[in-house]
Amino acid sequence: MHWIQQGTMLGRNALGLIYLMMLWVNANANIALKKPTKLSSTYDPNIKQGRSYNCCNSTYAVDGDYSDMVGNGDFVCAHSDSVDNQLSWWAVDLQDVYAIIAVDIFGRTDCCTNHDQSNLANFDVEIMMPTCSYNPWNNLEDGCKINCHYQASESQRITVTCPPKTKGRYVRIKRRDMLYLVICEVEVYGHLINNLHESVYANANIALKKPTKLSSTYDPNIKQGKSYNCCNSTYAVDGDYSDIVDNWDFVCAHSDSVDNQLSWWAVDLQDVYAIISVDIFGRTDCCRQYHGTGYWTGYTEGLTFEQKSN
Repeated sequence: MHWIQQGTMLGRNALGLIYLMMLWVNANANIALKKPTKLSSTYDPNIKQGRSYNCCNSTYAVDGDYSDMVGNGDFVCAHSDSVDNQLSWWAVDLQDVYAIIAVDIFGRTDCCTNHDQSNLANFDVEIMMPTCSYNPWNNLEDGCKINCHYQASESQRITVTCPPKTKGRYVRIKRRDMLYLVICEVEVYGHLINNLHESVYANANIALKKPTKLSSTYDPNIKQGKSYNCCNSTYAVDGDYSDIVDNWDFVCAHSDSVDNQLSWWAVDLQDVYAIISVDIFGRTDCCRQYHGTGYWTGYTEGLTFEQKSN
């Protein structure tokens, strides 16, 4: 892969300094503030109480206001409904992937302790990676999930420290029962791993020397009765654009042709990146008919090239 450099290229030391500054700033900032949120359901005071007041929206948990009841009688905490056969949950989309250090959760203080239906207890704090879905809220369960903490007992404020190497884009608070979930504020602290919109790595080949895999590997002993180095998936990220070298080894990734199996090659980028472009080099010595056509797809931690026909 080649990357076209535009503008002034920063030196590695400058990039490293910028990255360290980003880590420090994010670790001391509430990265959940004003971010998109969702509740499994929303309590409606008109239906439940026959009263009309502002209440219960999921966004109240990241508005920076720790109040529950305000002077005009509005209730400015996120408040789920209690739905049969549905566990209550609240989630925030951090809009980037972060290493999560701590989650601070504030419950209501106006009432409802001692095992009331809306007490803050019996819930998990989950950190979730993004999925490939265009509507991630509908596919939260498809992402890799880390259980950061389980809170059994009731508390009006809970500060959770996540295990080392916990990372994700979504933070979800999920009850283990079908009672109300009431949260007045959630603060999340961590540092940015990779920005999904822009990256300090835009001028670097992020696939170089990373782990790879082929759907199958061509074997010249079987196919040609010849023995030479050939075809390993790692040849596609070794930084060498050659195909045939002086000793007649073939230093490109080369799949076999297997009945009823589409050929593919993949690289694990070992982290989450915003993918800007992908540069693919085929063989130049011969065999244009085998170059094929294909497409690249971005995934949370890798790329896949898949042939459209076998």
